[in-house]
Amino acid sequence: MTIDISIIIPVHNGEKWINSCMKSIANQTIFWTLTKVEIVVFNDGSNDNTEELLQRWVQYFKGREINFLITGSKDPKGVGAAKNGAVRSVYDNVGGFVETGHGTPEDLIFFYAHIDRGGELHRVDKELVNYTYHKCSTTFSISRKAIQLIQVHRLEKIVLSQWKQFTVWNAGKSGRKFVRSLTPNSQKKVVGFCDVDKKKIGSVIELYCPKQRKVIIKLPVVHFTEAKLPIIICMKLDLTNGEFERNLQSLNLIEGKDYYLFG
Repeated sequence: MTIDISIIIPVHNGEKWINSCMKSIANQTIFWTLTKVEIVVFNDGSNDNTEELLQRWVQYFKGREINFLITGSKDPKGVGAAKNGAVRSVYDNVGGFVETGHGTPEDLIFFYAHIDRGGELHRVDKELVNYTYHKCSTTFSISRKAIQLIQVHRLEKIVLSQWKQFTVWNAGKSGRKFVRSLTPNSQKKVVGFCDVDKKKIGSVIELYCPKQRKVIIKLPVVHFTEAKLPIIICMKLDLTNGEFERNLQSLNLIEGKDYYLFG
C-alpha cells in the first residue's frame, strides 16, 4: 500500500500527553478522504506508561484500518535522533533531522522551505493547533541566537543581496548585535545607524571583534528622519507606547520596499 502522509511522533515519557495527541490525530478530517495516512511513533527510552498507552492506540487505529507503527530504543537518544529513527523506519533514504546541543528551530526552517517552494500563506480565524507548555519541553533548548542566525541568513539571501546599501534603525544593543551577525559582505553595505536618542545621534559607533582583536566597522548615528533608505528596523513593536510606530508612520515608507522589520 502506498502511503501519502506519515505522521512522525518522537516521544519520551509522554504519558501525560499521549491520549490528547492521539485524539487530535483521530479527529483529523483527512481520514474521511481516500488519502492514505500512517502513524509512526518512536518511543525514546520512556520509563513511564508510554508504551502501554501507545499499544492501546495501536488497537484503536487498527480498528479504523489505519497503520500505526511503534519503534524505539531502550535508552533515550534525544528528540533529533528519535525523529530520525521514526522516519528511517518507514523510508529507506531520508536526510534526517540535525540535533545540536542548543536545539534546532525546525519549524522556522520548514516555514522558509515552504515559502521557497512556492507555498502560500492564508489567514484562518480559528484555532488550528494547541501548544502544550511544560517545563521540560524541547522548545526551551533552542537558543535565541540559533533562531536569529537563521533569520539573518534568510534576510541576507532574500533582501540584503539585492541592496547596495542600507541603514540600521536602532543604535542600541539590538542594532549592534544585528550588524555583528552579518557577513563581512553585508556589513560593508551598512552606511550607519539611525535613532531617536539624542545621546547617540551625532556619535560614531565602533564595533569591535574580539576574535580579530580589531574594530571591524565604524558607523555614524543620525536622526531617523535623516536615515538613508532602505532601512532594516531592529525594534520590537508595541514597546514605546506608540512612539516608535508614530515615528515610522511619519516617514510614509512602504514595508517590503523601503524598510523591513527584524527582531
